[in-house]
Amino acid sequence: MRNARVFSKIDLRSAFWQIPIEWNDMTKTGFYVGNKIYYWRKMAFGLTNAPASIHDIIIYSETHESHLKHLDFLLKQLHHFGLRISLAKCEFFKNEIIFFGHRIQHGQVAIDPSKIDGIKKMPPPTDIKSLMRVLGVFSSISAPLTDLLRSRRLSYSRPDWLLAQC
Repeated sequence: MRNARVFSKIDLRSAFWQIPIEWNDMTKTGFYVGNKIYYWRKMAFGLTNAPASIHDIIIYSETHESHLKHLDFLLKQLHHFGLRISLAKCEFFKNEIIFFGHRIQHGQVAIDPSKIDGIKKMPPPTDIKSLMRVLGVFSSISAPLTDLLRSRRLSYSRPDWLLAQC
């Protein structure tokens, strides 16, 4: 992705419902309704070992010409396997795209700025109790803040205090 300059995002329409289940695995999806047993023929939400998300595909290339070839190949494969796309949700030949909460562009992958607006607007904690509240919300990224709590001293000078710590 380092040299990629052209990006496209393909959204599969009702992705789970398009993916067939192998005949030998259908028996693992059985459920009873009254006296009858039914089996899923297509992937359903909540099946054990089903992928968490399969509805978005990203294509990236160094040039428009190679990108056109990549798209042609992908769209032919999707057609061959009977998978349909949601054209309204697709993006083609972009310089940057937002993909799973990240902004992707030439040589860079960064967090989508809209995902961190709430953090940027959050006032800095003024006492230990408010710091503990913040730690509860951001426990997965809070190691530097936990160090601040242990020191019992709040010292920072930048308005983006939380982002600077993470």
